[in-house]
Amino acid sequence: MHSSDDIWHWDGASWRQIPRPAGANGHTVHFAADGPWAATPAGLQIWDGSAWRLTPYPAPFDGASLSWAVGVPDSDGRWISLKIRDGEGGILHWDGSAWTAYPAMPDAAGQVVVDEAGRIWGVNRISRMVPVLPTGGYLQNKGTIVRFEDGVWETVGGVAEAHYRVVHLPGSDRLYASGENQWNGSDHITTNRWL
Repeated sequence: MHSSDDIWHWDGASWRQIPRPAGANGHTVHFAADGPWAATPAGLQIWDGSAWRLTPYPAPFDGASLSWAVGVPDSDGRWISLKIRDGEGGILHWDGSAWTAYPAMPDAAGQVVVDEAGRIWGVNRISRMVPVLPTGGYLQNKGTIVRFEDGVWETVGGVAEAHYRVVHLPGSDRLYASGENQWNGSDHITTNRWL
């Protein structure tokens, strides 16, 4: 469990507060089956049960002046979206022993899912700010479902735009997605019928 400032671990009997990794706040910490992790400017931080373990990013993101490094939420495994100031962006995947680099999605990585056949799917999130006078505003999201093929993220045709959450059913080749297009208020549900 995490909040804006704290991270808590349930050990089966009681809650114990664990420290945040350097460069992270509660909202940048994500969870995997083997514990919490965070994308920080210095690299991937993984909690090993007693301390945060740092895994530096590969070149060109190692030691670079990053504009941002964020974990891609609700994804299969540890996926991180990064951008160097005035330069290259990309997506990294950590499999526990090595990094794999992918190009950035056209807009923003909203999610990454890998199906049983090893195909990589994503949600390309598109956002806009709606101003509210006199000051302020709020974000509206929509997006497209994309698939990584031949070195690029390709938009899957025939699928309505929405801010999707994609679920892969383990042991099957099925993907299910549901979401809302906040730009026009429409809801959408779809499957990978396009395969």
